[in-house]
Amino acid sequence: MKDPAFLFYSSDFLTGTMFMTNEQVGKYIRLLCAQHQIGALTKEHMSNICGTYDKDIWAKFEQDSDGNFFNERLRLEVDKRRSFCESRRKNRNSKPQDKNEKHMSQHMSPHMYQHMENENENENRIVNRKRGAGEKPTNPFSESFIEVWEIWKDYKKTSHRFSYKTIDSENIALAQLAKTSQGNEEFAIEMIHHSIAQGYKGIFAPDKSKQQTNGTKIQLTSKFEQWLNKD
Repeated sequence: MKDPAFLFYSSDFLTGTMFMTNEQVGKYIRLLCAQHQIGALTKEHMSNICGTYDKDIWAKFEQDSDGNFFNERLRLEVDKRRSFCESRRKNRNSKPQDKNEKHMSQHMSPHMYQHMENENENENRIVNRKRGAGEKPTNPFSESFIEVWEIWKDYKKTSHRFSYKTIDSENIALAQLAKTSQGNEEFAIEMIHHSIAQGYKGIFAPDKSKQQTNGTKIQLTSKFEQWLNKD
């Protein structure tokens, strides 16, 4: 069953669209809804909704390795909601029910379950906001990897004015990186180096089919070192 909703944080949205016109905001909302329903958007999808290229709107979206567009924040929230709902279902299935609970579960519609999960997720986010700023994310690789991850976070903050607002969103990003790299720490680090060198907002693997044999990989490493050594 397709999840009919995603969490919408009004304060974050107002801040992110502060200098957009009402027309731009309307188009942006439609694009977010389209992504939620169908996944990453093609260039045609973007153009059909926007009419013409609008740099303020298009800047809110990143491109994946297939050239399709997605909003990173929305993707994180959808993944987090999916993981939370799945964990709630597993918890319900693993716990023995008394007669009253069993009777209630037999008469509750999926929408009622979804409403309860939404309320619990809102409570969970409030707890996250109260966590200490020094809490460390779950590291899927070795301890030395954290140094590279901190460089990535500093790059995101200085170059794209983005930071992980909760420990959960950072954990999801790390889990996605581990999945994409298939648990290979060396490849995950290469992905981060490549993405910084190319100025990407997200972490993407180098396209080996487009790399030439004239030292492309060395060139990317050189760019990364230049960024590290800048004032």
